[in-house]
Amino acid sequence: VNAAYLHELGSGVRREVPIGEEQTSAAVARLGELARKIRRGEFTPQPETEKCLKCDFRRICTHAKCDEWDLLY
Repeated sequence: VNAAYLHELGSGVRREVPIGEEQTSAAVARLGELARKIRRGEFTPQPETEKCLKCDFRRICTHAKCDEWDLLY
């Protein structure tokens, strides 16, 4: 692999992603920890208005940061 990019489809922005050994090792370690938390059922809510408004589960999530009008649709 010579390069990696993250394409944000909504905005059309393309960002280069570092793929060095240090970054890859950190990403693998983070992924492992996240997978262990999922297996243990640990889902720490991290609500943010911008993320919550785009989430498919916002209408049933007790932590969603959405206003009352969003819940009507």
